[in-house]
Amino acid sequence: MPDMTVQQMEQIIASIRSVNELVDIYAFVHNKFWFIEDDIYDYEEGTKEYESKCAEIDAWRSLMSDLGNRVMHAAVEEGLLVEQTGCGTVKQLGMFMDKYGYCDGNGWWIKEDQIESHRSTER
Repeated sequence: MPDMTVQQMEQIIASIRSVNELVDIYAFVHNKFWFIEDDIYDYEEGTKEYESKCAEIDAWRSLMSDLGNRVMHAAVEEGLLVEQTGCGTVKQLGMFMDKYGYCDGNGWWIKEDQIESHRSTER
């Protein structure tokens, strides 16, 4: 996952021109958020490092939420949002993301052409 700051990603988000770009960027931000979210456990609560990591995680969460809303809206417009009570975002967006070449890799959005590579690393 490329090392990218929230500010760099905000610039990229500002230049989105198509649904395909939106989906690619959403998948990246979604995966990045969940990847770094786990880092919080590496820091002792109350330390400067912990507070800094919390701020970074919150910033990525905000990006993910904003992009998630845009992706949900696009999925509704295309009639590809699964509206089912009690199911999470990944399941709701499954058909929509599939249309744009992504599948659910146990909570990670994975490009279909990278599935075999992902499965190899799971073993």
